[in-house]
Amino acid sequence: MSEPADMSVRHAAILARLADVGERLAMKHAERALAADDPDVEAKATAAFHRAARSVRQCLALEARLVRDAARAAREDHDQIQREATAGRSRRRGHARAAVERLIWTESEDQIEAERLEAELDDLLDLEDFSGGFDDEAVPALIARLARDLGLPAPGEGAEAAPATPAAGRGLSERRSSA
Repeated sequence: MSEPADMSVRHAAILARLADVGERLAMKHAERALAADDPDVEAKATAAFHRAARSVRQCLALEARLVRDAARAAREDHDQIQREATAGRSRRRGHARAAVERLIWTESEDQIEAERLEAELDDLLDLEDFSGGFDDEAVPALIARLARDLGLPAPGEGAEAAPATPAAGRGLSERRSSA
């Protein structure tokens, strides 16, 4: 069985040849009808011209359909790739957001600070989405960078490795909630 692309190329070539032969036949019959002095010959040549011309029109319509179908298939493939990329970015964003939110709620002193950090996280994620950062960086590295950007220790880093920010100034016992 041929591949669909190979089959389409073969079908297009056949249709082109048929259209060419059909056009030559139609023109031959048209010339015969126009040159005929006998009404019977003229009528038969006109009918043959009509059949050949119809065949040419059908070939041209099928060629146009092949082109439209190929263009539609290409658009659908492109759209599918875009949907998959968007879904991948959404999954990465959700995974990173969930991991950093856990850190926020573990490291924050109170609900007000946690909500402020969540809002900052949303802003950072929007910037990442806008800049395309979700596609370039491994999820654990993205999580660690987002956590550091928020002044939180990255997952796996202890309190001593946290950057000097308001979150880093708290004591170890204050930072740990129910971990």
